Amino acid sequence: MRRIERWLKRKEPVWIAGNTVEILRNGAQIFSEMLQAIEKATETIHLEMYIFRSDQTGWRFADALAKKATEGVVVKLIYDSLGSLTSSEEMFLTMEKAGVEIFEYHPIAPWNPGWRLRKRDHRKILVVDGRCGFVGGINIGDEYTASDDGGEGWRDTHIKLGGPAVRELQQIFLATWAKNKKAKSTPHPSYYPDLPPVGDLPVSLVASQGMKGKNQIKQAYLDAIRGAQERICITNSYFVPPPSVLREIKLAARRGVQIFILVPQKSDVPLIDYACRALYTKLLRWGVRIFEWERSILHAKTAVIDGHWSTVGSYNMDQLSFAYNLEVNVVVKGKGFGKEMEAMFREDLKQSREVLAQEWTQRNLFQKILENTSYYILAWF
Repeated sequence: MRRIERWLKRKEPVWIAGNTVEILRNGAQIFSEMLQAIEKATETIHLEMYIFRSDQTGWRFADALAKKATEGVVVKLIYDSLGSLTSSEEMFLTMEKAGVEIFEYHPIAPWNPGWRLRKRDHRKILVVDGRCGFVGGINIGDEYTASDDGGEGWRDTHIKLGGPAVRELQQIFLATWAKNKKAKSTPHPSYYPDLPPVGDLPVSLVASQGMKGKNQIKQAYLDAIRGAQERICITNSYFVPPPSVLREIKLAARRGVQIFILVPQKSDVPLIDYACRALYTKLLRWGVRIFEWERSILHAKTAVIDGHWSTVGSYNMDQLSFAYNLEVNVVVKGKGFGKEMEAMFREDLKQSREVLAQEWTQRNLFQKILENTSYYILAWF
């Protein structure tokens, strides 16, 4: 486990060649691919999820995991206590009875010394047989399923990863499992199978460990924005970045870099919506183009810079992700993949409305006060 912890505390990115990365959009496609991978598992399934609801979608996953456990597959599940607060105990007991090993991350216990509400496991990881990995922004719940299927049709992005980089994703999961379950540090050989190159994409797995760990994701964003020459396209559901990121965005705009930011018109956290809008005036003054997603709820956390640096993951650009949460992103270098990411971004812009400086300055005083108050509340939190 010490080797894994040293890896998570590294400062420089490690690039792993020979991978395939497939973009998955929205619940219908993402859930289908994940469930298919689970069904095909023969040795291990490792799932780490912030929200694991006990609705129709949650029970589909619970039944699939329980079934594989009864077949002899080693199934480990980490879920966040706060994120899954409303989920039924029956669902988790059903999985445990079938043989699924479960860890509830940071149980809610305000009576315990040192307990902090903000310390959350916000990752969304699935690793199957140590060979196939999934990372992104989606949780397990009906809100992500299409409206035609009784869901809310939330917009989100995940990736399916194949190749040697899956080993790094496995390490991130097992580090959390071993540290919190106080498990033996010697992993089973099936956790790390031989993974020859299967594609041509270089990939870096970057993680954040909360206040005590190195924030690899924040640094990856800072380095990429600092090196941008042509364009920056950011999609983020909770866009309230710290001063260091805003400073690099401002400097990039001064260099003549075109900057596009896509955020929700309305998210599931109104306080963050107002705090995000508190930044619009300065962003528009710098020449940044801001777009608001007008359909359902936008929950994706992605970026593509200069058409060759891309990232997909769980990382929100807000105080919780920057300072407290466990997070993970995949960073990919490649013009072909970057082209796919930019095409997806442009498609999303078609379903969004651009915020124009002239109309933005005409909003009322109460709106401005609400926005600035929300921003300072989040900064303090």
